Amino acid sequence: MVGFCLLSVELNGLTKMLSPKLQLNMEGPYGSEWPEEEKVKRKEMVLPEAHYVFVHEVANSNADEMTTVLTAAETSTCLEDSGPLVGFVQYRFVLEEEIPVLYVYELQLEPRVQGKGVGKFLMQLVELMAQKVMLNCFSHRILL
Repeated sequence: MVGFCLLSVELNGLTKMLSPKLQLNMEGPYGSEWPEEEKVKRKEMVLPEAHYVFVHEVANSNADEMTTVLTAAETSTCLEDSGPLVGFVQYRFVLEEEIPVLYVYELQLEPRVQGKGVGKFLMQLVELMAQKVMLNCFSHRILL
């Protein structure tokens, strides 16, 4: 079972926490370009306009306890008191022609939670946040 935390804050140590997930899923597709791409992604992670939904493993939880929406003051609860981080989605809002567009920069899941509907749920969640959603992906990685 997984739990979700929605955060819109810059966090200390964010790149250290998320980099292993990026490397696990992205080093292969990027190949020899990965070292340079990783630098770009690390910078993007901590920009003030970056927002996140974190996915944590939750042991013996009922459905009412699975989803937690936290304010900035409560983020330590989400990151420290939850089970292991198994994925995240990073997104930003951009206003294009007066329409709020949500750009998904990263959607990363550990292999053990892939193919179980978590990615699909995360995309449905971000689709609720904006009139238009943009996502670029490797075509061979689509496993929603």
